[in-house]
Amino acid sequence: MSEYLPRRNGPLPEAPPPAMQMQYATAQMPAVTMQMPVQQMAPMPMPMPMPMPYPMPLPASIPPPVQTDQTDMYDVGPDLGASEIPARHRVTFARICRSEWVKLFTLSSTWWVLGITVAATFGLGAIIMSSKRLQILDTTSGTAYASGAAADLGQILQLILGVLAVLFITNEYSSGQIRSSLTAVPKRWPVLVAKTVIISVVGFITSFVAYYGAILVGWLMVKGTKLPLGWKLIDDRFTGATAKTIALMSLSTVFVLIFALAAGALLRNTAAGISTLVGVLFLLPVLLNALQWDWVLTAQHYLLSFAQIGIYSTASPPLSFVTSLWVSAVWAFAPLVVALFLLQARDA
Repeated sequence: MSEYLPRRNGPLPEAPPPAMQMQYATAQMPAVTMQMPVQQMAPMPMPMPMPMPYPMPLPASIPPPVQTDQTDMYDVGPDLGASEIPARHRVTFARICRSEWVKLFTLSSTWWVLGITVAATFGLGAIIMSSKRLQILDTTSGTAYASGAAADLGQILQLILGVLAVLFITNEYSSGQIRSSLTAVPKRWPVLVAKTVIISVVGFITSFVAYYGAILVGWLMVKGTKLPLGWKLIDDRFTGATAKTIALMSLSTVFVLIFALAAGALLRNTAAGISTLVGVLFLLPVLLNALQWDWVLTAQHYLLSFAQIGIYSTASPPLSFVTSLWVSAVWAFAPLVVALFLLQARDA
């Protein structure tokens, strides 16, 4: 069998390393694959398309499409003017006032402020007339009026209702509702005007009821008091002069509320608006009163807290009725006009 072996000249080659032998043996092994039985699914028959004529004819009731220009693709309909919008969908000033009325009385702070206003004025009216009763008993002569209980409550009631006026506008900025209001009313200025109308009506009615209630409650404190010989107690609860005085006091309160609303619209912050109101009504008169210069004492009469006294008081006020009226109006409407301008210019 040696003849079949190949003859080699020279020594035999060395055997390859074991690692190479293992790799060579692995490469020569046939690949073994495992076949898993697969469930044969019967092919689903494909539906045959129905023959359809092309192009498909339209029914007689449908008109054929009309070829238009490229610009007609964006034509969404006729442009309705303000006169063509149905009346029930138009934004009118009366409807804006109605929405502001609803927004005011859906706030829980509104009812709290109104309740505190009535309770505070009634209680303070009783306290004032109780002190008047002690004054009657301690002095020998004088005159006491039933309407005197309301005269000393002006600034306290104005401060409480002024907080409501500030909250009326700043709550919308803090909650973001002002964006919805201005989106519904693109002109913007009717929103602030409507708020001015609503807060003026609410302020006038509330202050009239509070002042009159303070007089009625205060009268119960002095009724039946045994007066000294030199004293007179005059019951003027239901006279025309008292009703006129209370109405004019309510009007002066409205001027303060408009100023507070304008301050809130300008500053857009509740704390800043209330601080401005307190500063104008209370702090500014105290600071100017500390300065004893003549021109400062004269200018002090034109402050809001002093100018409004001449509207309802008949006991020789520093300013006449007409002067007090226009000075108070300037204090109220000058910042309101600025707020209307900035409402148009600034973002919500």
